[in-house]
Amino acid sequence: MVINPHTCPPLPIIRVYFVIRVHSLVINPQPVPAISNKRAPAAQAVFLDRDGVINRAVVRDGKPYPPARAEEFEILPGVPEGCAALKAAGFLLVVATNQPDVGRGTQKREVVEAIHGRMRSLLPIDRVEVCYDSGDGDPSSLRKPAPGMLLAAAEALGIDLAQSWMIGDRWRDVECGRAAGCRTIFIDCGYHEKLVAPPTHTVSNFAAAVRIILGECPSRSQRHHRGAQPGGAGNPKCEVEDQNDATFLCRLRTMWTIAVQRAQGRFSNL
Repeated sequence: MVINPHTCPPLPIIRVYFVIRVHSLVINPQPVPAISNKRAPAAQAVFLDRDGVINRAVVRDGKPYPPARAEEFEILPGVPEGCAALKAAGFLLVVATNQPDVGRGTQKREVVEAIHGRMRSLLPIDRVEVCYDSGDGDPSSLRKPAPGMLLAAAEALGIDLAQSWMIGDRWRDVECGRAAGCRTIFIDCGYHEKLVAPPTHTVSNFAAAVRIILGECPSRSQRHHRGAQPGGAGNPKCEVEDQNDATFLCRLRTMWTIAVQRAQGRFSNL
């Protein structure tokens, strides 16, 4: 909008500044502390090992191995219900799995991807992180017990690792979660290996791990029972903040309209 200085009555300097400033705020908005300082809360996640946690592992000589074919992929009892409960409580679900047989040449990558496709069709998984490193030679920053896969997922999804969990059935999973700053739950399957350090909790199955997580996050457990989503409808604080934002913007536009009208000489009381 262009103001003609020849037809506009003279305005006090302060009021002229007010008109120009409000016009600038609306046409070229500046950051408003009450709005721009609000940040979406970081997400909380449950990181899951795959073989032995989500699906039945092939156990040989006291050690777990992955299924050789997608047709052998079998989800363990309680896992679908547990994943659904965690999702309903607002957690992201991220699978973090070592698949060294691909790097060693004894497993095809296409088979692993087919297994993951089947897994994601059956479970509400948000992301899958895979390390194909063989484990020979220099250790990879992604291969558990290193926390690389958890750090990558946290960066991609905006996850607060300190408020997240790692569920696994091997010492590598526990150490990976600890290194990333997560709380850890160890599912004791009786393998012939020892833990390097104690986990936060030890359980015998996936359902027990879910009960611990929901029990230590009561607000999320209540959300699961109500069926509400975090930060969405049903959150009074969120609704009030949204209303305050709308009111502020409405008032700002009204101020600008009045100021422009006064600058054009439509009001004679200036």
